[in-house]
Amino acid sequence: VLDEQVLPHLEAAMAAAAIPPFNPALKSVEQHALYHFVHGLLTLAESDQYEEFSALLRNPPLLRYLECRQPPMAAFDLLRQADDIQNTHMPASFTALRHHATDRHAASDTPNHCQALSQACTLIDGWLQRLKSPAWPAELATLLNEVCAVQPATGPQAHAEHAETAAVLETLDAALEGMATPALARLLPSEAESRHILFLHLLARQGYSRAETDEPRVDLEGWLELHWNDAPVLVLTGFNEGRVPAAVVGHPFLPNTARRALGLPDNDARFARDSYLLAAMTAFRPQAGAVQAIFGKTTTEGDVLRPSRLLFRCADDTALATRALALFGMPEAAPAAPGADPGWHLRPRWVEPRGKASVSALND
Repeated sequence: VLDEQVLPHLEAAMAAAAIPPFNPALKSVEQHALYHFVHGLLTLAESDQYEEFSALLRNPPLLRYLECRQPPMAAFDLLRQADDIQNTHMPASFTALRHHATDRHAASDTPNHCQALSQACTLIDGWLQRLKSPAWPAELATLLNEVCAVQPATGPQAHAEHAETAAVLETLDAALEGMATPALARLLPSEAESRHILFLHLLARQGYSRAETDEPRVDLEGWLELHWNDAPVLVLTGFNEGRVPAAVVGHPFLPNTARRALGLPDNDARFARDSYLLAAMTAFRPQAGAVQAIFGKTTTEGDVLRPSRLLFRCADDTALATRALALFGMPEAAPAAPGADPGWHLRPRWVEPRGKASVSALND
C-alpha cells in the first residue's frame, strides 16, 4: 500500500470478499469510536450544544454501556425520545434538552415515558461536572475504564474488537497521564477548555498497534517493507508518481540541493533506491503476473495522478511507446451491477390537474 488514501477502500473491499487484511502500521486513534466518545464529552463540557450531545448519544461504546446499566437504557428508546424532543421543542443546548426530558418524565402518567433519556442526561451531566474539575485527567481515565468494562458479545469478531479497544484505552491512559504531569500543569493555562483542546489535538496524532491473530491473513505493508517479504505474489497499489519514487519538493528548510550538499538522502538517491527495490522484487519473482502494479487515475478529490516513472524504464523506444499507450489508456470498465427488479410496476391512473387551488384548500 503505497498511498494511504487507498487503504480504507482496500480494507473495505477485502472485508467484503472475506479476505482478512493485516496492516502492521500504527492505526490512528482518531479513527476509533473511543476517541469520538472522549471528543464528544470534552466538547460538550465546554459548548453545551445540542448537536454535540446528539453526536455523543450515537456513540457505540456509550450506547453499549447505557444498555448494560441497571436499569438498562435501550438504544432505540434513547434515540427515539431525543429525536422526539428535538422535533417538538428544537432545544439549542444539552441543558435545555435535559430539562425537557426531565419534565416529560415527571409530568407523564406513563412511568417509562422519557425515563431512559432522562436517566442518560442525568448520568452524562454528572460526567461533565467531573470533567470541569482540575483533576479531569484522572476523572476521564476512571470514566473510560468504567465504560470499557462492558464487554462486547462473544465470538472471534468480538474478541478482536475487545483487543483493539484495549490497545486504544492503553494509549488514552498514557496520554492522560502525560497531561497530569506537574511540569506540564505549570506550563498550561488554568482554563479547562484550553487543556481539553490541547489534549484532543495531541490525542488525534497518536497511534496504536493492531491486534495480531494466528489466522491466515494478507499483509498490507509499505514500500520499504516489501523487499523483505518472500510472498510469491505482490500487488503494489497506489503505484503513482510522488508515492514511488518518493520525492521531497519545495521543503522550506531542507530543499533537495541542501540535502545533497549535506550528504542527506535526496531525490536522486531515493530514485536509485526505489529502482533497485522494484528490480529486486521482479527478479525474485520471474513468473508472469507475480508482481502487479496498480495505480490510480485521480485522487479522491479529483486531482489527476500520473503513473510512477519506474514503470517507464524500458529496454528500447518501441517498448516504451507500447507501455506509455497502455499506462495512459482508459482503465477497464468495472462490470455493471445488475439492476434491482421490484417485481411489480406501479401504474397510477391519470387525473386531469385542477385549474387552481385556494390557500385554505391546500390542507385538503
